[in-house]
Amino acid sequence: MKEGIWLDHLFAEARGLKPGDNITIEAFGYKQEITILGLVMNPEYVYAPGEDDIVPNHANFGFGYIPADIMLASLMQHFCRFNRITCERRS
Repeated sequence: MKEGIWLDHLFAEARGLKPGDNITIEAFGYKQEITILGLVMNPEYVYAPGEDDIVPNHANFGFGYIPADIMLASLMQHFCRFNRITCERRS
């Protein structure tokens, strides 16, 4: 399996991201650069405002899918749970 992230298409559009771009993901202060493999949709996130938003702001909230073995191997070496990661675009 190719390593990378499948990213929310609305988040990617709002941030100007596309497949092949690299983003940095962060969990518990640990950062890792990862490649966007493709863009996805999920009916669970049709209307998904972020924590501080009344209506969806796709530049501030999105989701992604990363194989568990990649997350566990690279980000979760010392932690066993997570429910949120942040990512930033690297120019």
